[in-house]
Amino acid sequence: MNRKQQFFLLILTVMIPFSLFSQTVNSTSWAEKQLQKMSLEEKIAQLMVIRIHSNQDENYNLKKIEEIKQYQPGGVCFFQGGPAREIALTNRIQAVSKVPLLISMDAEWGPSMRLDSMPVFPRNMTLGALAPQYDNLIYQMGKQIGLELRTLGIHVNYAPVVDVNNNSKNPVINSRSFGEQKNRVVVKGLAYMQGLRDGGAVPCAKHFPGHGDTDVDSHLGLPTILKSRKELDETELYPFREMINQNVEMIMVSHLNIPALDDSENSIASLSYPIVTDLLKKEMHFKGIVISDGMEMDGIRKYHKEGAEAEILCLKAGVDQLCLPADLSIVIPEIAKAVREGIISEKEINEKCLKILQLKERLGLTHYTPLSTQVEHLVNNKEADDLIKEIETKALTLLTNQGIIPLIDKTETALLIVGDTQTIPYSKKVAEEQNLPYIELNREFKPKEADQVLQFLSNYQEVIVLYSNTNQSPARQYGITEQAVQLFEKLSKSKKVVLALFGNPYGLEQFKKVDHFEAVIIGYQRTENSIRGAVQGILGELPFEGLLPVSTLHFKSGENFYSQTASKENLSRISSVNAALIDSIVIDGIQRNIYPGCQVMVVKSGETVFKKNYGTLDGDPAHPVEENTLYDIASITKIASTTLAVMKLYEEGKIKLRHHVEEYLPFYEDTPVGKIRIDELLTHTSGLPAYIPFHQLLKSDSMRYLYLNDISNERFNVPVANNLFVSSEFQQLIRNEIKNCKLNKQRYVYSDLGFILLCDIIEKISGVSLDGYVKKHFYIPLGMHNTCYNPLLQGVYEQRIAPTENDTLFRMQLVRGYVHDQNCALMGGVCGHAGIFSTTEDLAILFQMLQQGGKYNGKTYFKKSTVEHFTSPYEIHRSSIRGLGFYTPGAVEKSSILPTQAGAQTYGHQGFTGTVIWSDPDAELIYIFLSNRVYPNAEPNLLSQSKIRLILHEKFYDFLTQ
Repeated sequence: MNRKQQFFLLILTVMIPFSLFSQTVNSTSWAEKQLQKMSLEEKIAQLMVIRIHSNQDENYNLKKIEEIKQYQPGGVCFFQGGPAREIALTNRIQAVSKVPLLISMDAEWGPSMRLDSMPVFPRNMTLGALAPQYDNLIYQMGKQIGLELRTLGIHVNYAPVVDVNNNSKNPVINSRSFGEQKNRVVVKGLAYMQGLRDGGAVPCAKHFPGHGDTDVDSHLGLPTILKSRKELDETELYPFREMINQNVEMIMVSHLNIPALDDSENSIASLSYPIVTDLLKKEMHFKGIVISDGMEMDGIRKYHKEGAEAEILCLKAGVDQLCLPADLSIVIPEIAKAVREGIISEKEINEKCLKILQLKERLGLTHYTPLSTQVEHLVNNKEADDLIKEIETKALTLLTNQGIIPLIDKTETALLIVGDTQTIPYSKKVAEEQNLPYIELNREFKPKEADQVLQFLSNYQEVIVLYSNTNQSPARQYGITEQAVQLFEKLSKSKKVVLALFGNPYGLEQFKKVDHFEAVIIGYQRTENSIRGAVQGILGELPFEGLLPVSTLHFKSGENFYSQTASKENLSRISSVNAALIDSIVIDGIQRNIYPGCQVMVVKSGETVFKKNYGTLDGDPAHPVEENTLYDIASITKIASTTLAVMKLYEEGKIKLRHHVEEYLPFYEDTPVGKIRIDELLTHTSGLPAYIPFHQLLKSDSMRYLYLNDISNERFNVPVANNLFVSSEFQQLIRNEIKNCKLNKQRYVYSDLGFILLCDIIEKISGVSLDGYVKKHFYIPLGMHNTCYNPLLQGVYEQRIAPTENDTLFRMQLVRGYVHDQNCALMGGVCGHAGIFSTTEDLAILFQMLQQGGKYNGKTYFKKSTVEHFTSPYEIHRSSIRGLGFYTPGAVEKSSILPTQAGAQTYGHQGFTGTVIWSDPDAELIYIFLSNRVYPNAEPNLLSQSKIRLILHEKFYDFLTQ
């Protein structure tokens, strides 16, 4: 089973709410018994997590062992050291603990954040650059980190950071955040969290209530966030609500001043009862462990210096566990004194202590077994290395491209390497691999060295600048020097310069403008993987798939070159009065329960003139339709996938329209089906029956026993629904049924079966699966990042996918994230007639390419003649209602599904789930309507009866072609 399948099976079947706190602990549990035996001081000690290092001398180790032996804290947090030394010290401190220690680490990008020799995973900002279909890699990273931590004897990871990073001057969160889009922060945070869990580690979401919009480091001072409660609810608090909904075990509260949540003088979130108890515990219903941020940080110590004052206030506020408290010899007695004086109740201490003990019990910490100090498998971990490479490569983001990429001819190309002692060797190695001449500069180069660079590069036309001497500090300009900026600008006046920046994207702001560069790439990580991947991408050897996680310069979060150069928006072309009329028509459909929600988009002459999301995914206002909502587009798959593949193979001479099925698929030799021509399949004139309900073959108990199971294994390995798997052998039964079916007369009969055959033909010719073929040749280069088969297997969270039907015929459940079409599901979700999930924006890109004669963003996908041949009415067997794959009802004098204003060359398709797309090349109009009208029941088809899709289409013609 591959990684994506594991991701799907382990998490995305609704993000099953697993939590270490969701299990019931009875009154005779180990935790209860331990609590009853403890003195007040021992219970208080269980709430303490003290700092410890494994890179110190033996005197330090002995002092720490003695401190733990004397005060018996509940946990330790490991900082700098090495893996073998950390394990050895863990064994020693656990040996002197009466109750095994809960061991934690701040390991946001893995144990390597604290320990040497370990695999260095990417920072959250790099993860934030991953396109949605690659969020499964974040899960895999979280799981790998969880496995590493547990091998090291570490139970808790103070991660993920779910702060929304919306301040480029933030000195402390910045690259530790997934980005500035709250929904993306949530999705990526949940993937990381679930990965940690499945790796055996306890996640801890931080820094509540949200540390993203600050410009003060709380390690050094007290940051203030001057936002209204409404603003905080909409942004900062949103990720924490979602983490709580998925039962996150721990939340770390930060040292922030937020007057909208607590307006008392110099209030600090970690010491605030209104924030910790009233908001987090009561209003947001968090039942897990609340831990403070480091109590030694100046954000809190500047205001509370004396004794255990800060620790007492923290516990009073509702915090359960104190991270890095002051001297235990002072803190424990003073807290005990506060309890005896009634400042804190012993009942509260008991409740907090019990939470800690229960977590220990569930982690198996009722006793401790010493760990092996053999760490070779941790240090040399190929699986981790491969995962890191994949993440860093797929995060690479192309921001601008003036036609230079892909740079096929590199005979006039040289590299300018600007880095340090760590990164220059990486760049030189890549240059030598690609046989590219290069010259190197250190960060603080002298004017004479700049002149030497200009002299060396005078012999070349294209210069690829690899700038890797960066840092994460806004105060230090992210490592971008003024002299480097001036040198690059000077170069760009006489050369075609490609700038590849390996570091924080906020660093681009040091350039003021970048339009004088031929292309700009962000690499995020200062690593060999990123540098090699960027150069390979520039040379056309791999695609750039990353999306910008934060806004910088004029670039917006979520953008890349492809999204920026998609159809530009000009929403003013439709007046507010006319837009309101469109709204009323769409909303009327929602109110009449024709569909719960939809996306509508219109492109006119290359400009987006209307784009709007309406309603909800399922009737629940908490689940609104959003821009990145994926819809099952049903039969639009025929043109958005299968026909595209046929067009490309046709251009390459690998498929002939008048050749027969048996010439490509010997399985059908000497049968009527084998004699069907390719053009007959594409135009639905093959004589194949309209439909065969293959799921009915599974009606009998014996057939279900042979081919269906609710558990995945080697035999039942094709997921068709949540906890329902079919044997891949069933696909051959489907092919046998098609092979033996009786053909009708050769006339137009719309049939899915022909496109099932086309899928097999495409895969036979190309040697790859249909989904892999269209992804490689169309979706990735076009920037269609929200278009795919089997979205759950691609790492798309179920919450982003519109549900379809409550299937009472076959799957006996609400279908969500799996293809609605039963036949396609039985074929593994990848088929020629159905299976694609997409958005209006992605489909608009595809149809803009077709409307532009096969060209998009300077790249040619098809010859213009090929597009015209396939999208024009095709005369065959006395029928011309169809093009090749495309539906061309414009050729019919009175079409019931197109406006009268539509041109004769209009082409497109409809989908059973409530979708439609039409392109009128004469009017340069593209109209897209996506809905899940089959939710919760497909019949009756009220959308078809209401003609809402047609009415809207007519209105857009009225508004735009007057």
